[in-house]
Amino acid sequence: SYFMFRQEPTIQWEHFAVMQENSSTLALADGSLVDVNRGSELYYPASFDDDTRRVRLQGEAFFDVRKGVEKPFVVDVGQFSVRVTGTAFNIRNSAGSFEVVVVEESVVVQNRVAGDDVVNLVAGEVARLDKKNHRLVREINRNNNFMAWKTRRIEFRNSSLEEVCQTVESVYGIRVDLDESLANGGHLLTAAFSHDDLDNVMKVIELTLDVKFEPSGENHYILQPSR
Repeated sequence: SYFMFRQEPTIQWEHFAVMQENSSTLALADGSLVDVNRGSELYYPASFDDDTRRVRLQGEAFFDVRKGVEKPFVVDVGQFSVRVTGTAFNIRNSAGSFEVVVVEESVVVQNRVAGDDVVNLVAGEVARLDKKNHRLVREINRNNNFMAWKTRRIEFRNSSLEEVCQTVESVYGIRVDLDESLANGGHLLTAAFSHDDLDNVMKVIELTLDVKFEPSGENHYILQPSR
């Protein structure tokens, strides 16, 4: 389920939180559309009266920003900001990781902790936070599943277990930790799913790679060797 409520009038922010559904779509005052993933929250004004159209995101969302509006559109995500005029892009910020993938046109991503850490992205590119030097890295996006949480379609092509775990987490709203014995990159998965439930996806992965999703608390699993 999701819920909406208005905070104190002096703040003039709306709060949109998706709790259990796969995702939910929100239309902003300027006509922009935001698909918000489960477990994510969006804060936005009832109307864009300032010189920028600014929103705040916690978690993951896909933005289809209305074009033809002079005011820049800015998404604040923790220590980062994403600035556009009219474009489509996906943002994921969770568990210490940050990623922006551009689908149409271009965006500017800034790390506000390091003011000079700014990258310009065009369609087909991704910006990620490098956990070693804590700076943004610009790359060609090679992850076919970055919008799987929205489309419910997953395609693995010789994908590492780390990529498999990240995708399953994003699509099904669970946490999967990879056992250290499987972190050597020796297991690669090729498989495709379309609107499959979690149990079926887990079963295919287990049988194909001889691994086991071991429950470790509510919505938490450890992926480990089956024996």
